[in-house]
Amino acid sequence: MASSYAVIENLQEQSQSTTQGVQKVSSSSPRWSIYKVHEDIRNFNKDAYSPLTISIGPFHSSNQEPKTMEADKRQYMNSFLKRIDVKQEEMRVCPEAYDYYRGSSYDEKSLSERLLLDSCFIVELFLRQQGWVHPTEEDKIIKNPSKILLVQRDLLLLENQIPFCVLKQLYSQYRDKEYHIERDSLFSLTQLALKFFQSILPGVNPQALKRNNNADIVHLLDLVHKCYEASMQKPRNLIALEQCCSERRQLMSSYALLMDRLINTSEDVELLEDNLIIRNNLGCNQDVANLFNNLCKGVNVNPTDYIFAGLSAKVNRYCSQLWSKMRANFKRKYYSNPVNFAAFALAIVALLFTILQTVYTIATYYYTL
Repeated sequence: MASSYAVIENLQEQSQSTTQGVQKVSSSSPRWSIYKVHEDIRNFNKDAYSPLTISIGPFHSSNQEPKTMEADKRQYMNSFLKRIDVKQEEMRVCPEAYDYYRGSSYDEKSLSERLLLDSCFIVELFLRQQGWVHPTEEDKIIKNPSKILLVQRDLLLLENQIPFCVLKQLYSQYRDKEYHIERDSLFSLTQLALKFFQSILPGVNPQALKRNNNADIVHLLDLVHKCYEASMQKPRNLIALEQCCSERRQLMSSYALLMDRLINTSEDVELLEDNLIIRNNLGCNQDVANLFNNLCKGVNVNPTDYIFAGLSAKVNRYCSQLWSKMRANFKRKYYSNPVNFAAFALAIVALLFTILQTVYTIATYYYTL
């Protein structure tokens, strides 16, 4: 544990030289902040924003975390510190870490210890999951798939984040002495993190990986927000992230708002499924309707930030046309009900026969003159 104290000491020295305490948090650069979820958003689904298994960072550190998980984190930290070079000058690369937690009032020592413990745990977890480090006999996370799913879920909560610069700082010190893997041949921390979440977020965009290097990432949820497309696995926390930072493009918020406007009932879901617009993995169409109808409660999107504004305007213009309304009413009335459609078809056939009979009668009359 001597190494761990050295790391804590270096972090504390850096905090004293760059800030006068975590209580004086800078608010000039919101993109460097880890936020708490707005109450008007949290109230609609409080469980969606609170960790179930493990707390990361200071926001939920006061909660009664299971003692077994606290012990697991310390075991992971001790294991990781045996594989890194702890040098004072290398531990001074992330002075902005103390400014990430907007509105917090945590003392430097406790926050330093929390940053060390949680960052070591996360990096060690990534390494073990990738197979670069063998789990110990006491490891109750990697060997338990259900526990991994819960940890993955908790690591993507908005209030359960740690500055990416701290993770990058520790990962840069990593050397795997057992397998003799050179640093240059290792994945970047971004790639390692994405591989960890790939089982629950399969829609990774490789081009986004090239655009977003480690320096661009604020925290793990920010990484997911930038690199994953069309993923609804963690929509609430992604929306909360966009709502907290006005500088971000309102991608998930706009998508959720569009779907909320399109879907009101289970029949709407069925229509979108039939046309291969969405795929329902929830089983019940009503559950999908409820998901989208509740997703935007408490969420505000500025009209200028709504990325589907042009599409919505075109749809509204199309729906307001008389011919479009008549065709939609016709399809709704006759195509959705086989009995109505059969009656309509018989009426058309009868009308055709009537027309033919009339034409035949008129033709016969003129022919006999």
